[in-house]
Formats: sequence, structure tokens, C-alpha cells
Amino acid sequence: MTKMRVATSHTENFPQQGDLCAETLRFCAKRHSCAARIISNLENVGRPAAWHRVQWIPELR
Repeated sequence: MTKMRVATSHTENFPQQGDLCAETLRFCAKRHSCAARIISNLENVGRPAAWHRVQWIPELR
């Protein structure tokens, strides 16, 4: 069986959208028996929040 992980993160600039996305991702992960990784209030590192997820790729192996 292939392991799958879904991930999302957001900055404090978009709390409502980020929380809604996180809830949706948790629901989908549970429904499809996969792991979810969610980081709320991601610190602004000078790049869009999506770039932070690139660092998680090694964990997926």
C-alpha cells in the first residue's frame, strides 16, 4: 500500500481561509486513511506559504 500525506500551511494573514483548508484536509485525510500535516500561523519567511511545504518532501519517503 502506498503511503500518502497531505499538507497545508498558512500565515496569520489568512486565518479563516487557512483554518477552513485545514479542516477540509483533515476530513479528506481521515476519509482516505492518510496522514495530514498542517501548520497554522506559519512565520513569514519571505516566500509564499506553499514554498514551506517543499521542505517536507524528504519526510514522505
